[in-house]
Amino acid sequence: MAEFIFFLTYHDRTVPTADRVLADVKGLGVKNIGFKDVGIPMDRLEKLKGDIDAAGLTSYIEVVSEDAESIRRSAKSAVDLGVDYLIGGYGEYAHDVLDIVRDTGVKFFPYIGEVGGIPGVLRGELRDIVEDARRKQDMGVDGIDLLAYRYTGDAEELLDAVVQAVEIPVISAGSVGTPERIRRVLAAGAAGFTIGTAIFDCRIVPGGTLEDQIRAVLAETAQ
Repeated sequence: MAEFIFFLTYHDRTVPTADRVLADVKGLGVKNIGFKDVGIPMDRLEKLKGDIDAAGLTSYIEVVSEDAESIRRSAKSAVDLGVDYLIGGYGEYAHDVLDIVRDTGVKFFPYIGEVGGIPGVLRGELRDIVEDARRKQDMGVDGIDLLAYRYTGDAEELLDAVVQAVEIPVISAGSVGTPERIRRVLAAGAAGFTIGTAIFDCRIVPGGTLEDQIRAVLAETAQ
């Protein structure tokens, strides 16, 4: 069964009310909580990570910064925070991030392909992205963070191709914002998927509460 990772983020930034949202959802059956490296300051991320740990949940930070210095700084912050997973971080800097997280216990799932912007967009030829996935696997990363539904080409063809091309886990991140897309990600064999903005916008269950959104996503993953 694929892991649902609830990201306390809106348009790729950690929401200012992340601590309060966590308090509201931690008892609903969510096992994985994520946040971005942008949106709130480090001291508040430290408090948020502590709250995630106290709730017995698995923590994820997704690096959406674009320049080399910011990516390295965010990777070091991930180690300092002691998150379970660091996902994202633009592919050309994957070696740097891998060096930073090596032997720390932080698992690293980099982006593949040509990613840019906040929110991130994935560009490039499908075959090149698949080959990049294989290169990252050979590099020794723990998994792949794939912006499948942010791809400028055929998202579902890409999702299938990447999952089949590598032996490491693939997380589908970004714009998995409908029950149909959740089912498609599950059918492709992805190890997990992230949802943030669509839950805050109540797009999973139109007109429903935030709790309704969470429960609906959990129900999809349990089928």
